[in-house]
Amino acid sequence: MKKNSPKLRFKEFTDEWQEKKLGEISDLITKGTTPTSVGFGFLREGINFIKAENISKNGFIDIESTPKISTECNESLRRSQLKQDDLLFSIAGTLGRTAVVENKDLPANTNQALAIVRLNSENTMRFIYFFLNLPKIKRRVYQILSVGAQPNLSLEQVGDFKISLPSLPEQQKIADFLTVVDEKIGKSEEKKKGFEKYKKGAVQAIFSQKIRLKPDGENLAPRSLGEAGYPDWEEKKLYELEEEKQIILGRGEVISKEDIKNTPGDYPIYSSSVKRNGLFGKYGKYMFDEELITWSIDGGGHLFYRPKHKYSVTNVCGWLRVVGDSVNCNFLAKQLQYLHERKIFDYQMKAHPSVIRKMYKLNTPVLEEQEKIADFLTALDNKINLINNQLKQAKLFKKSLLQRMFV
Repeated sequence: MKKNSPKLRFKEFTDEWQEKKLGEISDLITKGTTPTSVGFGFLREGINFIKAENISKNGFIDIESTPKISTECNESLRRSQLKQDDLLFSIAGTLGRTAVVENKDLPANTNQALAIVRLNSENTMRFIYFFLNLPKIKRRVYQILSVGAQPNLSLEQVGDFKISLPSLPEQQKIADFLTVVDEKIGKSEEKKKGFEKYKKGAVQAIFSQKIRLKPDGENLAPRSLGEAGYPDWEEKKLYELEEEKQIILGRGEVISKEDIKNTPGDYPIYSSSVKRNGLFGKYGKYMFDEELITWSIDGGGHLFYRPKHKYSVTNVCGWLRVVGDSVNCNFLAKQLQYLHERKIFDYQMKAHPSVIRKMYKLNTPVLEEQEKIADFLTALDNKINLINNQLKQAKLFKKSLLQRMFV
């Protein structure tokens, strides 16, 4: 393999890549303008006004979220009118976010936070787009940015980016291949969003009792409230379930960094963070090997369902154990999560068990319906998690390709 060529390439190409500056291969590098006309605003009709926040991390322009500007603003926008295949590169605020303007995005303009790069005909814009998303370019951006009230890059700095270029046919083949990978990732993300939207609607409909699940067999189709089926739900507060000895509330224990260091192991420790499902670390001991609900005492009271496995809970976490025979732990967790999302939680107030037990008023169906609801929503969670895992793998695959297919 020659010195200036990638580790992975299509077999028909063997020529060494050439290094040039982005400015040397561009006919134009400029930036947008913000119109001063009163015609600017969220209009039903007009020109799309693309901003950095309208560009996703994957380089897709969300046209539905872009504001519109009146065609009367044309005079002030003439120099930033976008053309098909223009590349947008954010140079202020969210730095380094990149997108290629597709035909469907026209007519469009942009503001000063986005550089507009228009290549000459000797290079493929999609190839340059993928090159500018390489980790080394991202690192370069943060090495040279101007730090002030808002970090930014100049157009001159953008033009000085060094680009390693193969022949035009090889550029096109690489770009086409990676575009297919991007499209698959995009479809998976849309699929995930669809399931998440469906689940959100299902949770709202079930726990507001606008729909009920049928009791016959495994049929999970919703039914109307007037239709015969399970008995009406019984209203109870969390502390009432505790008084009836259906649940027990408790709090975790202090686990120091020294404890973890002295007793290494693979058992999870859950703490108050909402991130990573509350995972704090791994430990050589465990407190529980059972199904529980935990919540963050210091982190706004967020609740988590913990299926049976060996784990520990720190002192900034509360735990809830189901001990009676009329409550399904998974169902209770999902209802508490639903209720929590609708509460305005005072972060100055610690979510101790004494606080939590008085906060939630539940509507409880019979155990069989609880179990069906829990199974139904868990199946949706599992589908979303499966798609999410596939997405992670696809993105890791793309990351590997970017590292190996470029110089």
